[in-house]
Amino acid sequence: MWLNVGCGSFRAPPPWLNLDCHDGDGVHPDEVVDPDRPLATYPDNRVDRVYMGHVLEHIPWPDVPAFLADIHRALRPGGEICVVGPDILRVLKRWKEDLDPEGWDLIESILENPWDRCYGETGYGLIYEEPRWKHSRHWWNCYEARVVFLFRQHTEFVDVEPQPIHPEQLGSWPLVAYTLHQCAVTARKAGG
Repeated sequence: MWLNVGCGSFRAPPPWLNLDCHDGDGVHPDEVVDPDRPLATYPDNRVDRVYMGHVLEHIPWPDVPAFLADIHRALRPGGEICVVGPDILRVLKRWKEDLDPEGWDLIESILENPWDRCYGETGYGLIYEEPRWKHSRHWWNCYEARVVFLFRQHTEFVDVEPQPIHPEQLGSWPLVAYTLHQCAVTARKAGG
C-alpha cells in the first residue's frame, strides 16, 4: 500500500492512494483523513510507502512528532517515507542573490503565523485572514537539516537521508512540483 498523504491538488498516479484532510477548492483525495492522525484508520505495520509533498510544514512544530508517530505506526517494518517541503534557507539564499525576487512572499508566509497564502486574483502574495482549513498555513521554518534532525531525534525512523530534489533523481517517489527552494528527506521504519 502506497499513500500520498496531504495530496492537495496533486494526485499521484496508481498505485498511490491520495489522502487529504480537506475536500474541495481543487482538492479531491481518494480518502479524507484526520488532519492530526492521517493514518488512524490504517492497521499497524501494513503501509509500504508514505509520500508527503509540502505537508509537514503545515503541521505546528509541537504536533509534528505525534503526526509522524502515527505514520510510523502504520508503516510496515522496512516501510519507507519521503518528505518534500520548502527549504527556508534555500529561499533566503536565492532571494538574497536576487535569483527569486518573489521568494520573500514565501518567507513571510512561513515566518508570520497569522498570514495565509493567497493565489487568487491578486496573484502570489499574502493576505491576513483566517485559514481556509486547519492546516492551510505554514507553521514552522522548514529546511533540510531540521527535517533530518526531526527524523533522527524525534521519531523511530532509521536510514534518514537528504535526497536530491530533481524529479529524475527522486526515483519512484512522486513529486508535487519542482522548485529550486525545496528539500527532500527519506527514511525507513526499522526492521524488515
